[in-house]
Amino acid sequence: MIVPSGARCGCRRSRTTLLTLAFLAVAGCGEQAALSVGDVAFETADLLGLSDDQEDLLTMIAVVGLATAREEIAQVGAPVIARTEDDLRIDRLRQELALEGVGVTDEALRARYEQSPEFELTVRHLVILSERWRAAGERAEARARAEAALARARAGEAFPALAGEVSEEPGAEARGGRLEPGREGSWVDEFWQAASGLEVGDISGVVESEYGFHVIRLDGREAIPFREARPGLVARVAAELSMLGAAGGGAAALESSGRDALLSEADRRGLTADPADEARARREWEFRVSGWAGAFGFEAGIPPGEVRERALLALGSTDQNARIARGEVIEFGEALLAAYPVIDAGP
Repeated sequence: MIVPSGARCGCRRSRTTLLTLAFLAVAGCGEQAALSVGDVAFETADLLGLSDDQEDLLTMIAVVGLATAREEIAQVGAPVIARTEDDLRIDRLRQELALEGVGVTDEALRARYEQSPEFELTVRHLVILSERWRAAGERAEARARAEAALARARAGEAFPALAGEVSEEPGAEARGGRLEPGREGSWVDEFWQAASGLEVGDISGVVESEYGFHVIRLDGREAIPFREARPGLVARVAAELSMLGAAGGGAAALESSGRDALLSEADRRGLTADPADEARARREWEFRVSGWAGAFGFEAGIPPGEVRERALLALGSTDQNARIARGEVIEFGEALLAAYPVIDAGP
């Protein structure tokens, strides 16, 4: 799970730096919008009886709707993803210091890697979204749809066209289901294990992950150069040293100085997040928000007025999926509230 970029949002006072108090005329009439999120406007009647926390939650839900409608999910999640990448850079620094503390050299790392190299995979896939917490009947229906798509693929239908037609991943149609080349850690474990077990050109069976049901075709497999694979290898060796109680303690002084000191040292050493971890962070965010959008009833391309109507319905929905999604949305409140201009004309 991606760590949120800030603490859970509470009352309106907690977001005074995020909200601009102003009046906004509703297009076509003389009334004022009580709350606007981007170009989604809520009237006073929409907000009657809502507490400050409920109004905050409505704002977050509207952001999810607007990001989905505009296909801007990745942009909205940029602060969350950036913080995650900083966390990963700090982890890399700790690992490097652990190896330095016991004298593990690059020559030793290279020799180990040459005995068991890693690979980068190019795949196309289709997915029917259905998280594991959804009702059993809904999960069974999603699996059946994935099985039907698999049968069509194995019958010879062109996989890119099939993925574009049936996959529920954002942007799947434009890409024909093609993903950016991935390395171990880029994708959830079930997906990676299934993809790495294929021969080039093969199509997997239905693969279940935390996001739903996938069908995967392996398009390519390339060996990864040592320098690019080194961060992952360092992480594994550092973990082994830790289990043996042999890891060096070189990070102790920096740890006591706080997060900024760790990031500064990572910058000095030129340490970046592993590309596989970065890709996974982005994909986890996109899948998470897609799940929220599905629970709230949002779709790409819907107009602002429809976002407003569906956000209000989602706020009051008693559906289990919507309740769970509302709880998750609150965890990421700071990033969501900062995503679009929010104008609150209330008291």
